[in-house]
Amino acid sequence: MSDSNQLPPNIVTNRSVGYYDSTIPLKIYNTTIDLDKDCSPNDIVIRVKAAALNPVDLVLYKISSPIPILNRFTGNNDKLNTFGFDYAGEIIKVGSDQLKLQKWQVGDLVHGLLRATPFEKGKAGSLTYYLILDPTNNTGMGKFSILPREISQTLEYNDKFVIAASWQLVFQTAYLVLHGHGQVPSILNDKDSSILVLGAATAVGDALVQIAKNVLKIPKVIGTCSSNSIKNRDKLIHPGFDYLIPYDDPNMPTRDHILKYIKDNNNEKFDLIADCVGSSDVVDIPYQVLRDPKTSVYSTLAGDKKIKYGQAGKFDMLQWRTILRLLTRRKIFNNYPYCFNVVKGKLEAVELANKMISEGTYIPKIDSVYSFDNFEAAVARLTSNKAKGKVVVTMD
Repeated sequence: MSDSNQLPPNIVTNRSVGYYDSTIPLKIYNTTIDLDKDCSPNDIVIRVKAAALNPVDLVLYKISSPIPILNRFTGNNDKLNTFGFDYAGEIIKVGSDQLKLQKWQVGDLVHGLLRATPFEKGKAGSLTYYLILDPTNNTGMGKFSILPREISQTLEYNDKFVIAASWQLVFQTAYLVLHGHGQVPSILNDKDSSILVLGAATAVGDALVQIAKNVLKIPKVIGTCSSNSIKNRDKLIHPGFDYLIPYDDPNMPTRDHILKYIKDNNNEKFDLIADCVGSSDVVDIPYQVLRDPKTSVYSTLAGDKKIKYGQAGKFDMLQWRTILRLLTRRKIFNNYPYCFNVVKGKLEAVELANKMISEGTYIPKIDSVYSFDNFEAAVARLTSNKAKGKVVVTMD
């Protein structure tokens, strides 16, 4: 970076955290970008200000192989893979195709979601100083809204770029869990609707309860979390949850806690079970926990077990029981709908999030913020499985 001031104005030094395969530790790579030659007429250039880290980033890193042909199945190739999906920044250059790019201007503050599914190839990840994108191919990209001042000034992390980068994958995932399989309006549309969130302290669980309560007006949203989170719910758990169940009670398994809750509430079961952590607590007893096993939905993000990302190998990502359920537990087998969710960028989800943020009805949950040069600490926090919200990295 010391000689960057000597470069021509159209040449910038880019810094990216990336990898070629899982045998090589993550590190910072320096490259140069020619803003004239490297940008097509359809491209815009974004100076990234913040990027959020996600568990799926670690999954992609872990499954990347030093054998090139295997990477064809994971979206990797022999080029540098840049870490990250979510970003927020400022447009510094707009391509010459004014007809296609008329919506965008230099100085616009934007955010987005790269590579909406793990198997899509992208030019770059988000943990980088500069992104070159064709916005017509990035449906998750948009101009971002800012929280009302009276709310943002009460937050520990209130930088507008940090907030804008923190929610894309999280909110889109929560939106998919609520809408992606016909739940809205088929089963989540009456005064008796009820949702069970396995993982109330997660960022997805936090986004889900805010959508459920503030937009869908769901009467009852129940969550599971640790006893410590329940004890400190004012700090760790969104107040939208109507009731919390501990998953670490030494005297009673989580399954029994859930069944007791149902019994104590007039045998009222759930229209949707949203597994945000990877749980096997009630997945095998659908008739005891789902209101109508033929229409109610069990939706999971991680399968039957919580992945320890810091220790997981390639085969730990494959859960055969989950695969078997996906093959057999469908309506055509007269069983309950079981769904494993992979996010696809939805413009309507972005628009809803921006609307809620501007109104103050969605406040993204942020665990911690790190500088770019301290990215290793950010990755370690993500790997720990202890983050209560998003881990965000800033680029100065």
